[in-house]
Amino acid sequence: MSTRSVDPVAEPLSNLEQWDDFVEGRYKEGKSESEFRQYDAKANPGVADFYRLNHRYQTLDYVLGKEKQYFGLTRGKKSVWEAADYLNTL
Repeated sequence: MSTRSVDPVAEPLSNLEQWDDFVEGRYKEGKSESEFRQYDAKANPGVADFYRLNHRYQTLDYVLGKEKQYFGLTRGKKSVWEAADYLNTL
């Protein structure tokens, strides 16, 4: 398990290789069901950082801006299959 702490002003990962490296060290094999939901002091501090960053940066203005950006449906027209194929390229 990674001991890396999340920087409060961290930016998203810049590429998929960084994500692969993160995931590789993040999850251990054979984790018991009781280890998934830990609410005590032994819990992974990365979880608390994740929620703290979401609460800090996902403001109403941010959400409304993303809604305007993506709900306008101005980014092109694709069939469901074309959209699925496009998602496979990301």
